[in-house]
Amino acid sequence: MGAQIASQYPHLADGIEVTEDVFESAADIAFEQAENRMHMIKAVLVSALA
Repeated sequence: MGAQIASQYPHLADGIEVTEDVFESAADIAFEQAENRMHMIKAVLVSALA
């Protein structure tokens, strides 16, 4: 999806910023994604240390 947006809108290729209204809306998934990333990092650390 990101590649499709970047090819369609080249000026957005470096990333898309959202407004505070979007960030704080019920449809926001930023914290859900951050939590998933945190668990993945913890799993990698456990695997590396074991």
